[in-house]
Amino acid sequence: MKRELLNRLVEELDKAEDIEKASLFTAEELETQMDVVRCLITETGSDLLDLLAECFFLPLADGEEDVQYFTIMVTLIQQMKDDIRPLAEAVSRLNTYLPAGCFAIDEENGMLFKYAVPMLKAFSEDDKLSTMLTAFDTAIGILDKYEGYLMLVATGELQPADMMDTILHR
Repeated sequence: MKRELLNRLVEELDKAEDIEKASLFTAEELETQMDVVRCLITETGSDLLDLLAECFFLPLADGEEDVQYFTIMVTLIQQMKDDIRPLAEAVSRLNTYLPAGCFAIDEENGMLFKYAVPMLKAFSEDDKLSTMLTAFDTAIGILDKYEGYLMLVATGELQPADMMDTILHR
C-alpha cells in the first residue's frame, strides 16, 4: 500500500515543472526499513539551488499503523564548515517561527529541512496522495522563503540575529 502511494507520488512529481529525476528506491535496494522517493527540486529559493528531496513513510512498530507519517526531507548543504555555530543559532532561531517542519544540522549529513504529516489509515488512497502532494508543496514553499537567509548565514554574509531581524521586518 505505501509503495503504491509512493509510485503514484513519483508519477505526479514527474508532471511538475520544477521537479526532476523522481524515482522510487525500494527498501530492499537501499537496505533500509522503508521505500524512498528521491527527486531533484530545481531552482529553489532566492539562490535558485537544485536540492535533493527524499520522501518516505516513517517506519512504525506493529500495532501503530492507524496513523502513517509521510515525511519530506530536503538536503540544503551537504558539506558543513568547521564552525557551524552561527548556522546552528540561525536554524534554532528560525525554527521557533516556522509554521511547520524544521531545519536541522548534522555534521555528517549537512543542513536539512524536514516536514512530516500524519495520515489516518482510514483515508482513501486519493486523499492520502492529495495529503502527500500538499505536504510536498508546503515543504517547497517554506524552503523557497527561508533557504536564502540560511545560506547567507552559512557563508558568513549575515549574522543570525540580523537574519531574524530581516525575516521579521524589525
